[in-house]
Amino acid sequence: MNRNSKRYILKLLFIAFIVINAGIITPIYIRTVKYNDGGDSAAAGENKKPVSLSILTTTTTTIQVVSNHNDVSFWNYGIDLETLPKPRSTLNISVLLTELKQSYVIIAACAHNEARNIEGLQSVVNMITHYFGRYTVLLGESDSKDNTLEKLRRWALNDTASNVHLFALGNLTAVEKNITSRTMRIAHCRNTLLNAARTEFELSKSQYFFVCDPSQASDLSVFTRENFLSNFMYDRNEWAAFTATQTYDYYDIWPLRSKLVNHDALDMVNRYKANWTFWPAWDNFVTPYKRPIPLDYPHLIEVNSAFGGAAIYQSKYLKSCNYSGWLVDKEVSEHVPFHECIKNISGGGARIFINPKFQTATDWKD
Repeated sequence: MNRNSKRYILKLLFIAFIVINAGIITPIYIRTVKYNDGGDSAAAGENKKPVSLSILTTTTTTIQVVSNHNDVSFWNYGIDLETLPKPRSTLNISVLLTELKQSYVIIAACAHNEARNIEGLQSVVNMITHYFGRYTVLLGESDSKDNTLEKLRRWALNDTASNVHLFALGNLTAVEKNITSRTMRIAHCRNTLLNAARTEFELSKSQYFFVCDPSQASDLSVFTRENFLSNFMYDRNEWAAFTATQTYDYYDIWPLRSKLVNHDALDMVNRYKANWTFWPAWDNFVTPYKRPIPLDYPHLIEVNSAFGGAAIYQSKYLKSCNYSGWLVDKEVSEHVPFHECIKNISGGGARIFINPKFQTATDWKD
């Protein structure tokens, strides 16, 4: 059996695993393809022709494997248009800006080796805070080996309104702290800022809590005024959180949980890379879900969890939830348990969406 045949069989087994694991009884579509030439070279690939195929599982579920521009991605699978929030038809920009001027937003950003993005983040934050009647900015930093901390300290010290506050968390990997897991360090930073918002900065009196990563929320050519304000076009009774997407592709697969992606994609890579090596595993468990969401996609995308480098929450849903970067015996995206808590304490009424118009940039410099 050649390499292509092995990869093809493993792809089919993975698809069957998702179907059985999720209990799906309607067709699902995975963006992948088997080619009919059996070759791996770039030259051979130029003349490859995709072969559409379907298999029937023991539960009589048809799985279609396609690879053209009409295939189904996580963001257009299982949509119920009737239940999605619609933009307020009577809203105009004047009314929207008046609403925001009567609102209080708390912004939280954690930074690690982000020195090159701090000025850009500051520009984005300044743009956001301009629209609100009251704001607080909470900045967290740990374990940086560049001058991230110095830049954040300068930002806070130069804020004459005293609305910017820095939490320098030091070396979290040191023996006395011993937070060696990356996701646990991120969760620790996010929880530090969130708990400070609760205890010191009147989260309960705020309307919005905005979370962002410097590497994604630092480019005003992408993170525009229109981009950000699109989150407030919807009735506040219809959403708990809006999360971002990206211009190049949907990069943030780890925290994503949707009707189609109801598993930890990166955990699947780690489990199967021993048999496949890393990139074939990545191509099967991550790449199919990275297809970019068009900026003009016509409606919101409901998910159980997502992030995308930025998210805005209604503060009333954050009374008791915290981040966690560890699940039993492995790392987990800190956003997944956080969003699960938000949905659970609301009895399922807290709805989380990806807003296609709410775009961040992807920093490819690392």
